[in-house]
Amino acid sequence: MNKLVILIAVALGWVPLSSFGEGFANNLLVDYVRADKSGFGFVQFTTALSNTPAECASTYPQALSFDIATAGGKAVYALVLSAKVTGKRIYAKGTGACSQYGVVESWNWGRIID
Repeated sequence: MNKLVILIAVALGWVPLSSFGEGFANNLLVDYVRADKSGFGFVQFTTALSNTPAECASTYPQALSFDIATAGGKAVYALVLSAKVTGKRIYAKGTGACSQYGVVESWNWGRIID
């Protein structure tokens, strides 16, 4: 029995804690896209993120942010604008942190699904 408890404890140690606090945009439509002078932007979805969004994002439970000044951020910006214009849905995952605004969960990865 003790070996089983140790095995479970070791196995859980390999799971990053942030994986328990990452929001998911699961088949969501884009409500609007925002870009700021700072170079940061975010996408607001029509419904809240599922799973457990980052605690820091409690004021913006329907949004994911990105940094337009980076190549990855430009790709996210293009993706969400394309989804908004075409009316297609997005599947995306947050990072579990609020790196850009401090109150909006940051975009980790995503794709257009329709």
